[in-house]
Amino acid sequence: MAELGAESVKPRRTILYRLTLVGAAVALAAPLCATSTASAAVLFSCTSGSGGGFLQPGLGSTPVYQTDVSASLSISGCDNGETANVGAGSASGFSTVKSGPGAPNKTLSCFTNYANNTLIMAGFTDPSFGINWGQGGSSNGIAKLKASGVVNTYKAVLVITAGKYLAPAGQKTKLKGTFTGSPVTGSCTDGDPTQLVSFASNGNIIIQQS
Repeated sequence: MAELGAESVKPRRTILYRLTLVGAAVALAAPLCATSTASAAVLFSCTSGSGGGFLQPGLGSTPVYQTDVSASLSISGCDNGETANVGAGSASGFSTVKSGPGAPNKTLSCFTNYANNTLIMAGFTDPSFGINWGQGGSSNGIAKLKASGVVNTYKAVLVITAGKYLAPAGQKTKLKGTFTGSPVTGSCTDGDPTQLVSFASNGNIIIQQS
């Protein structure tokens, strides 16, 4: 992850519909990958995650701020029988996720490669994501995206601040995983930036408390 950067912003429902289609197209992709720390207690892990993202103004060859980013993610194959549908950003009805201007203040292109664990996108106003769990209940929290050190491969960190799986006082529950993005629209040039992307997972999604 029709250009939106070159025309008026499409209605939220249109963007969500596109994200849903992209998610369905990669629903059989490999799972997200994450490594938990030794001090973290793993609540459960899931073997499959796929989805789509929409970026404004989009990714070209010149790094620029991504000022409004939305995403959807479907999670399955959890060892406790759980499934999940995740929505993040303004198109899903939550606060804005962005790379800048302002924190984390990173410019991005199709070819940007920041050092591993560099924060490159975030929705610092809570909530910037929501999760509907298949076994009932929902969660909200703060969405963050970090670089992996590999072009087009990123680490997602969703910090749950309310709802199901909320951690006890003094701890945090995090959904963590690594994924690789692929362009769906655009050609990764400044004249034809990529705005819609799909992402496929590379291992297990870990839900942990620490």
